[in-house]
Amino acid sequence: MASLHDQRVLALLLEEAHDLLDEDDVERAEATLREAESIDAGYPPLRTLRAQMAFDAGALDDALTHALAALEGEDLADAHHVAARVYEARGDAESRARHDLEVLRLDAASDLRFGAVTREDVDALEALAAQVLQSLPTDVAEAVGSIPVMLEARPHPGIVEDGFDPRAVGLFEGGPSFSDVIPDRPVRIVVFYANLLATCRDEAEVEEQLRITILHEIGHALGLDEDGVDALGLG
Repeated sequence: MASLHDQRVLALLLEEAHDLLDEDDVERAEATLREAESIDAGYPPLRTLRAQMAFDAGALDDALTHALAALEGEDLADAHHVAARVYEARGDAESRARHDLEVLRLDAASDLRFGAVTREDVDALEALAAQVLQSLPTDVAEAVGSIPVMLEARPHPGIVEDGFDPRAVGLFEGGPSFSDVIPDRPVRIVVFYANLLATCRDEAEVEEQLRITILHEIGHALGLDEDGVDALGLG
């Protein structure tokens, strides 16, 4: 196990690697990761990042190997999430659900432990959501009608178990596909604010992601598939 000093160094190296990957500087990111691996190749957050990179590259076997190795050392939500996506790609619904429910549990526990979302955050998002709805083109607003936009922290365990990504930021909920999972739930658009805030680095990103999410789910409320949503500029 890495010493406290080594863990601090590893955390800094991983932060640098994440930033480099965000900038698409893969070569320097790889050099940074190799430096981290020279300290402790089995460090769970490092194995988790390797798992995500392997998954993004389409190397499912490597992604699962890294994710499961990370989970042997630490119960990490990110590692569970990668494992779930691998099992999803392989059509293993039972294993996918098991890991995704762990993601949901750990993310919710993190919210409670660190106080990630405040009442002020939610109030601000509600005001932003209202602004987005007020800015809709007249024909879209008329077509959508009175479908409400609701804010919830994270998805319901029932729909996660049924196949919904626990880290999704939005959902058009309605029709028979959801009535069997959560009976008597009204038709609505849901924004999962804890997930949304976790994906954004600053207020500008929050505003843009909220707008994109609401418009995207409005497209689905109008009966459009993903291509149709993009074609109308609602994605």
